[in-house]
Amino acid sequence: MSLGLFQAIAKLLPNPVLLCTADGQILAANPAATRFVIHLRAGADLFGLAAEDSDLLRLHMNHWLRSGDPLPGSLTVKDPGGQLVRFRCHGARAIWWDGPQPAVQLHMTRLDHTDQFVALSQQVIALNREVAYRRAAEAERERLLAAEKSGRARLQHLYQLTAALASAATLAQVAQAVHQTAPGALNATGVDLQLHSRRLIPSLEPDDTLFALAGNTWTDLDRRSPRTPDRANSVGVAGDHGATTAHALLQADGVELGGLLVHHRPDDGPAPEHLTAVAQQIAQAVRRAGLYEHEHRVAERLQLSLLPRLPPVTGLDLAGCYAAGTNQVKVGGDWYDVHLLDEEHIGLTIGDVAGHGLAEAAAMAQISAALRSIAMRCGHRPADVLHELNDFVGRYHPDLMATACYLVLNRRTHTLRYARAGHPPPLLITVDGKSRYLDQALAPPVGPVPEARYCEAEVAMECGDTVLLYTDGLIERRGESLDVGLDRLTALAEATVGLSAAHLCDLFLNHQPGAEFPDDRALLAVSVPAATLPAPRQAERPQRTAPSAPAPRSVSKAPTALAPASRVHRRAPATSLALAGLSGPGRTGRPTALATVEPQVSPAHPGLTNPPRGDHACCVYSDDQQWSETVTAFVGAGLAKGERVLYFTDGTQARAVVDALGTAGLDVDAALASGQLAVQGASQSYLQQLPFDPDTVIAGMRRACEDALAAGYPGLRIGGEMDWCTRSVPGAERLLEYELRLESEVFAELPLTGLCLFDRRVDIAGTAALPIAAHRTHVVPGHLGEDSRVLKPIPSPPVSPPLHVRPLREGAGAQLVGHADPDSRAYLTAALGALVRLPAAVVHLDLSGTDFLDVEALAQLVHTAGALRSEGRRLVLHRPPLSLLRAAQMFPDECSVLEMAA
Repeated sequence: MSLGLFQAIAKLLPNPVLLCTADGQILAANPAATRFVIHLRAGADLFGLAAEDSDLLRLHMNHWLRSGDPLPGSLTVKDPGGQLVRFRCHGARAIWWDGPQPAVQLHMTRLDHTDQFVALSQQVIALNREVAYRRAAEAERERLLAAEKSGRARLQHLYQLTAALASAATLAQVAQAVHQTAPGALNATGVDLQLHSRRLIPSLEPDDTLFALAGNTWTDLDRRSPRTPDRANSVGVAGDHGATTAHALLQADGVELGGLLVHHRPDDGPAPEHLTAVAQQIAQAVRRAGLYEHEHRVAERLQLSLLPRLPPVTGLDLAGCYAAGTNQVKVGGDWYDVHLLDEEHIGLTIGDVAGHGLAEAAAMAQISAALRSIAMRCGHRPADVLHELNDFVGRYHPDLMATACYLVLNRRTHTLRYARAGHPPPLLITVDGKSRYLDQALAPPVGPVPEARYCEAEVAMECGDTVLLYTDGLIERRGESLDVGLDRLTALAEATVGLSAAHLCDLFLNHQPGAEFPDDRALLAVSVPAATLPAPRQAERPQRTAPSAPAPRSVSKAPTALAPASRVHRRAPATSLALAGLSGPGRTGRPTALATVEPQVSPAHPGLTNPPRGDHACCVYSDDQQWSETVTAFVGAGLAKGERVLYFTDGTQARAVVDALGTAGLDVDAALASGQLAVQGASQSYLQQLPFDPDTVIAGMRRACEDALAAGYPGLRIGGEMDWCTRSVPGAERLLEYELRLESEVFAELPLTGLCLFDRRVDIAGTAALPIAAHRTHVVPGHLGEDSRVLKPIPSPPVSPPLHVRPLREGAGAQLVGHADPDSRAYLTAALGALVRLPAAVVHLDLSGTDFLDVEALAQLVHTAGALRSEGRRLVLHRPPLSLLRAAQMFPDECSVLEMAA
């Protein structure tokens, strides 16, 4: 319709008709409109003619513009005489109008002042205003409630942060508390703690290093070592997923201790005053932890200074070591010593003065000195030695008590005589890894019982046997009987075949890095070498000198869609080609790999060579040398067998891996150039997609193995550094699910050999230790066996949580091992959570190694079964313990969802 046609039609209508724009300009009016009010004509301003509130007319106009159908309304205008003329209107948008502005078409009927339509229209308008007001008030109320709820949640997070910092003693604990609770208190996606270690903990000597204190939970600004990840490239820092970073200084007592980087979503960061308050709390906790660490190190250094340096003894292998308690800042009373009695006899002693403090340490030093004098007089008779020692302690230290064990060894006949004064029994380990305790000749501790009678016992040692002396701190755990600790040592002894005394001490001292040790630990080991054993490994290793300008090596592009990582160098120790188990470069010679054994089964013989294809192992190493030897043996064996080898770094630069392999004599350049070897970073492998997704990683491993087979390789070998799982990586909580799925989804079907490497220096505590314990196979890090070609198996996980899971050989599921009680509730929650996430219709759970000692643990199991059933899946329990069956009988209705295998 055109404007002319509209005017022609409207001219014939008896009632007023208007066409006006949204801003009130009248475009056309018929004669009836002009007849009622002469000013109602084209070009007039309707808002200017309106006698009522123009805002009300605008409200009507907006209603009419939004509708294609006529809507009622009202209009009041003044005629030339000043009289009010009221109209009832029906307005609608003129959809036929094609002008620059939308137009409204009004059909009007004149009314008098008593017309009910006018009153109703005014009431509707008033009602609309009331509704709009109430909606605005409700929206404001919701906004205030949301702000109050957010404030309460943030305050709760702040309480949690304060409580966590108050209970944290060490720097590792403070850093862990910050990473777990600070993001919630600051409404952040992640935080990064950066500290000046030299300002926190004074150096005890010029060459002192604080590296052992730094883990992946904080960055040491004073020392960026090869094992300290570059935080600028860490997961979750500024720039990831559009995050914004705020920085707060950490200051305490006028000293700048470092900074706190807060990563938050744009326009959703913490208020500056709130960030400052949180930073002050963290700074005080860091300062307190630094003083604690300093006192701890001073106490440990003082304790070590009081211990003797062991003399070399021809025909014997001697070693001793000491470690302070986990949270101990006072000097302890543990000691050990070796006494050269004559050409055939040596005396061995170990003891522990009860208590901690300077008085106990001074008494220990005096007792140790007195014992040297006593041993020179009657050291061939252990009972007499302890008798005189008891007299000395009772006379000069009447308020103290000490346990002690004294042994005398005949180096020619290998006869061992010993006496014990309340001390734990020595452990005798045979050449084949079997062990037994020397639990005879027990008498009261020295000091409290005057004229105590001490007796002796005798045992014959064979070539290759080792006797281990230790203090009770090695076997004591809170809430655990001593028998459990003693059984743990005998199980660990099975992994010591071929170990030197020093390696044996290190293994026993660090076999549970995540455990809490309430007391000091002192160890003394003496081995009688077997006549057929070769010279020590250190003597066999040829001395290598790194060239001043090594030839450049190029890390080739990975054979899969992965790229090499770039991080800080780690120096690789010299390792000979023979020690790597290879007779020469290329694919010739006898291959080297990790020996495998079930964690609960001792090795049948020390000559195990390679894990079977389709298996993977776990290695927890303590230093860079162990890392280098382990990686060299694992990678070198794969290259020698002609397998394709992928190595995934995390705390190491790709160049350091290449240099370590090259130093060992491997032809790394050829392997890289041919695509047989590739070195990649975690961000191009495990963390290629965030959050960490097991489906993506498992699919990538299967694809990489299929590509290797298609390229003509007999199999694939993957080694990966797993330190990233201890950081605040999105999806890291799914690592346990990933480990449980590997057994049935990857290694059971493909010729793929894997090795997961964990750095013992990184704080692995709590449920973070579950993925380590989930491996079925564990190996001794960096130790080559007696034939210099194999890595030794270990019969139990180096990190053993009170409750953990292991993957099943067949089917989706796991075996639960340990005690389900209140202390292990967090571990059970994590384990069951991983089972729920397994992508299987039927999930199997073997309970043959579990005791249910807590009703809440049973409730968690019932909840898990119910959750799977709600998804149309099943949880099948195999070999449940009697405690679980009885509990299920007591609560039959609640436990009806539990399905037991036949």
